[in-house]
Amino acid sequence: MNLPKATSLEWLRELIVISINSRSNDFVVRRIERDARLLLDKRVEQPELCCLVLVSTAFLRGDECVRAVDAAYALARYDVVIMSNSASLLINLGLPRLAVIYARRLAALCNADARQAVNAVNVLYAALHIEEAAAFLWEVEKKLPPGAGSILAAQLDGVSVSFQASDVGVELPVALMETAVSAIESEGYSIRYTAPVHCLDNTLGYELYVDQSSSQCANLSFSIADALTEKFDDPFPELITFGCRPRASYIPAGKIIELAA
Repeated sequence: MNLPKATSLEWLRELIVISINSRSNDFVVRRIERDARLLLDKRVEQPELCCLVLVSTAFLRGDECVRAVDAAYALARYDVVIMSNSASLLINLGLPRLAVIYARRLAALCNADARQAVNAVNVLYAALHIEEAAAFLWEVEKKLPPGAGSILAAQLDGVSVSFQASDVGVELPVALMETAVSAIESEGYSIRYTAPVHCLDNTLGYELYVDQSSSQCANLSFSIADALTEKFDDPFPELITFGCRPRASYIPAGKIIELAA
């Protein structure tokens, strides 16, 4: 199969459009997955991008994709696009610890690329490493257009102060998030997207998206609350709350990474 070098990028663009529109097209996803595997087996043109295509198809089909992320990284340890998309996909799957690993790798590579640097900040934020996200944003803010990072910086600083005032470090919020994710997965559902929502009082409402109706998501939100109160003496609901929402209501808000031409 003699394909041009742009093929894998075009596949990724097509998959991103499907993801943004929250309308899965199983036929298209499976076709792209099949062709990417054929191209990867032939070991021609940018195998790391083919691995990233397989990561995206697994994500859209709700399959395990961590192995594909690791395979893409093994092939392209210094590729900013691979790192950026991998970090975003991992946090959208509700895997904060793995997402942080890739966000840090991205941060180490992207100092000259403000757009990707902001994505590293966003992934760290979504993985509830608030202080680390704020510190890295402070490092790269001078490379952004004037005022571009001011709103995000204010949010991070405000939440960081709230957490510090209650003596809440990194580990507890991450453990709370993992418990919320486990509560959903124990009901047989997969996380499709995640989003921390900043509140005016500098607390967080954390939204976990699944392919279910609003009524089912309401039931899952009760399951999350039960799991948190059962596992933690104090889950700090005055600082961070977790809820479940339908995937169809998700607005990417810049979390989907644009691909280089």
